[in-house]
Amino acid sequence: MSTALSDPLVGQLLDGRYRVTRRLARGGMATVYTALDTRLGREVALKVMHPNLAVDREFVSRFIREAHAAARLSHPAAVAVYDQSADSGHVFIAMEYVRGRTLRDWLRERGRLTPRETFAVLEPVLAALAAAHAAGLVHRDVKPENVLIADDGRVKVADFGLARAVSNATVTGTLIGTVAYLSPEQVDRGTADQRSDVYAAGILLYECLTGHQPHYGETPLQIAYQHVNSDVPAPSLTRPTLPGEIDALVRRATCRNAAGRPADAGEFLRELLALRRGLSADALDDVAGAQAAAEAATTAVWGEEVAQHRTPAQPTLSFETASGGGILPPTTVVAAPPRFARRRSRGRLALAAVVCAALALGVGGWRLAADNSVSTPSLLNLSKDQALTKARTNGLQLRFADAGQFSENVGAGEVLSTDPLPGHPVAKHGWITVVLSKGPERIAVPASVAGAGLDDAKQQLIDAGLSPGTVTHKYSDTVAAGQVASTDPAVGTALKRNAVVNLVVSDGGKPTAVPNVIGDSVDDATRTLQQAGFQVATQQVASGADSGTVVAQSPTPDQKAPHNSTITLQVSGAPGGNGAMVTVPNLVGMSREQAEQVLERMNLESDSSNFGFGNKVTGQDPKPGTQVPTGTTIHLQYAFF
Repeated sequence: MSTALSDPLVGQLLDGRYRVTRRLARGGMATVYTALDTRLGREVALKVMHPNLAVDREFVSRFIREAHAAARLSHPAAVAVYDQSADSGHVFIAMEYVRGRTLRDWLRERGRLTPRETFAVLEPVLAALAAAHAAGLVHRDVKPENVLIADDGRVKVADFGLARAVSNATVTGTLIGTVAYLSPEQVDRGTADQRSDVYAAGILLYECLTGHQPHYGETPLQIAYQHVNSDVPAPSLTRPTLPGEIDALVRRATCRNAAGRPADAGEFLRELLALRRGLSADALDDVAGAQAAAEAATTAVWGEEVAQHRTPAQPTLSFETASGGGILPPTTVVAAPPRFARRRSRGRLALAAVVCAALALGVGGWRLAADNSVSTPSLLNLSKDQALTKARTNGLQLRFADAGQFSENVGAGEVLSTDPLPGHPVAKHGWITVVLSKGPERIAVPASVAGAGLDDAKQQLIDAGLSPGTVTHKYSDTVAAGQVASTDPAVGTALKRNAVVNLVVSDGGKPTAVPNVIGDSVDDATRTLQQAGFQVATQQVASGADSGTVVAQSPTPDQKAPHNSTITLQVSGAPGGNGAMVTVPNLVGMSREQAEQVLERMNLESDSSNFGFGNKVTGQDPKPGTQVPTGTTIHLQYAFF
């Protein structure tokens, strides 16, 4: 059954960007796929969380935080994290796709490695971990499955920090960090720091040299118990030809007391480098071990048929010393392991061992497998035509990503980045993926922000790629209260992405004193109030004053009101009432029934504005002490207490 038929995710477009092409592997927390990044035209690896983890909000939150932290780590020996997203319930990260195999695959094929081969693998691993430790990151899951050996020989470490994201999730058969490589403090206390990664790397060192893990058990719990209660045995117990210096380094790196280990991967790397420099070529290639194996095999089966055998090439290890004396991140290349033909007889095994011994004595290990690759030329800052010409001159081909990227420093139409990077190996006559610059990115402050509500305006800025800044308020006669009156910078201004835009929100018109129009005719009063910037509403009441005369107003003349707000006038002329003037009593604090009874006795009307059907008077209009004609309506406000 094809992958496309057996896995429904194959063929889907995630996040509108990643076209899933095939499934690579399935682990305890995720399934890994290859995918095409349709924006940049490059192949990536997608790690898609299992559905049972993706529905756990706490896990997803931790996963996103750890993915963001891992994305900040930049080192040649660390698998790069490009992106993190979610689509239709699929939570995933997009990572650098490394063509090749894992160290686990290599160990299954080779059995065990020579010290030289082991150091060639472990040194870039420690360099990547050292960079992570310097950045405050702890890997927590160092193991052969997370060490990738590319087809061109590069060594890379994957899954930085992701074990922490799943630390509270249940993964069948696995303690977080993978039980065979867990430090005692992870088992005993559930804590991990840089020295926990050192312990796991020490187990890795032991396993590469011996071909097996130091602790065994029928259950993960039994293995975890041994980490806490048993020292890692010396590798020389399995491989007697190993020098004692290697035993000592393994013992120090895997000390059960974290204080006895190197403080971090950088210190472990320096000790490993010093050990490698102090060992002879014969010790690095374990010549004595190869000779012993050859002699034993020759004695047992001398003369039988021998299968063809290829000797792995020797890695080129390049280290630089920083001005401060520290070790700079190494550029380490390890030849990808050959795929050995299955040996069909003990005789083939015997003579193959003899050939290995002879080659080890004559050649001394690996050579860099670089005959079929060249260094990627630098095309940066070249125009498209210039890049094509230079690539052809070097016998290489270019493919251009469909979408360019903005850049503040590289002009539009010029090469912004390449994959592989300049100086990295690429197959002869192979392809380089080029991303062209779109020049500086500029975003105009949206015109729709002006006049919008505050929350809506903020969201519009975020959607446009800008950041809402401070919010201030001012009076405005033209913009309604609560709406954005202006922005700083102004609408239409072109800004860099995430630039801050400050908002000015209208508080409506500035309050002004209400003119006193009591005693004026309704026409004169209306004209006076409108000229002052107010709207006018009238109510007719029974009064002894001349018909059409203003006998009361709300708000009262001693108050201020916002520009364009409404002033209510009580005008004499309504039928009923005897024309007598009365003083409005203080009704605040009374119950509804009490207030209505008082007003009824004084020949005044009541009108209420209820808040939650309250029963206590909290406000009134006109105010207590105001002279009004009988029949006037008193507006009451109620609330609960």
